[in-house]
Amino acid sequence: MNRKLSDLFVWERETAAVEMLDWASKEDDFARLCTFVTTKVKGELASQGLNLDRIASEVEIRDQIRESVPRFKEKHISIVHYCSFRLRRYLLEKEKSMRT
Repeated sequence: MNRKLSDLFVWERETAAVEMLDWASKEDDFARLCTFVTTKVKGELASQGLNLDRIASEVEIRDQIRESVPRFKEKHISIVHYCSFRLRRYLLEKEKSMRT
């Protein structure tokens, strides 16, 4: 995989490292992407008083990220932000349906 990070962001070191992984063809790199995105989203949900573990299983979360990866295009700029947004949206919709 040959990616170049956009100049539109100031990249944090860890985020930049995850962005440059070969998550499309290496399972270890995909696992690292999943861990990074899950940790990021878990923190964002916690700040809203939500517990990620009560909303979805680890397998379900990985499946959602795996579904997002092939949809990512370079125009989206960041795989981390793209997957985080899609996962957060999925989890918030699921949490809302659990309440009704």
